[in-house]
Amino acid sequence: MSWVSRIVNVFRPGRAHAELEEEMAFHLEQRVESLMAEGSGRAEAERAARRRMGNLAGLREESYEAKSAVRLDAVVRDVRFGLRVLRKHRTTTAAAVVSLGLAIGACTAAFTLIDALLLRPLPLPEPGRLVQLGRLMPAFLSPWNKAAESDTFSYPQFELFREAVRGEADLVALELRGGLQPVKFDDAGGVSEIVRIDAVSEGGFGVLRVRAAAGRLDGGAVVSDEFAKRRFGGNAIGRWVSVGREQFPVVGVAAFGGLQPGYLTDVWLPLKGQADPDAGRYQVWGRLREGVRVSRPTPLRKRPPSGRR
Repeated sequence: MSWVSRIVNVFRPGRAHAELEEEMAFHLEQRVESLMAEGSGRAEAERAARRRMGNLAGLREESYEAKSAVRLDAVVRDVRFGLRVLRKHRTTTAAAVVSLGLAIGACTAAFTLIDALLLRPLPLPEPGRLVQLGRLMPAFLSPWNKAAESDTFSYPQFELFREAVRGEADLVALELRGGLQPVKFDDAGGVSEIVRIDAVSEGGFGVLRVRAAAGRLDGGAVVSDEFAKRRFGGNAIGRWVSVGREQFPVVGVAAFGGLQPGYLTDVWLPLKGQADPDAGRYQVWGRLREGVRVSRPTPLRKRPPSGRR
């Protein structure tokens, strides 16, 4: 029997069993008639035929297994049994389905968030060549007397780094101010608006290879494409923005939302770094030149005591 017929019999067990009953009844009747032809009575011939055929229930099972996909049939039976149990306990089933749905939804939401924050690369050309500088702060600078990692530097440190890696990487300093801040646009009649502001050093958008949706990305304030559409209907170039006592012309629109996953920047201002070497509030990002790779630092070895080698 072909596998197609066996699979079909799994999903029509009633018909398969009926066909088996007909076959067994036919063979039994053939033996009865054969014995009656030899001179046995009807009742005696039926008893003898059944005795010779053996366990009829076992024969039915063996014949059904030969005509059916046994493993698939077991799975189908288990599924049917499970459905009957679920139908019998409908309240428990409903509670389990709702709980399972909530769990799947929570897992999906968590994975979506992790994908957006950690797994998905930055929406910039060649994100694999972008690096962020970090450092290990010594324990004596910590109030808990423990070494800690930090990703902020002073502007003089940024300038030193930029000179040190010239020819191998291009660096950009970012002041990620975070949170919402009040600003005034020249078309708002002096009314403050709350926006998300960051600052970027000169040439920083070029280092990141951010594409300009309109205008240029140096020499003034730059707004994101999404904010320009929402706030100015797309026509933002030529406006003025006031932040505190400073005013900046809006010179360009960037097709970029920022380097912080989940945090969209509305306005970028020109970064005016402080000369104070202790004002460590700037992140430093870099783009490696072609052929340059980041290598692991070689661990320091303890020097042997004097007089030993």
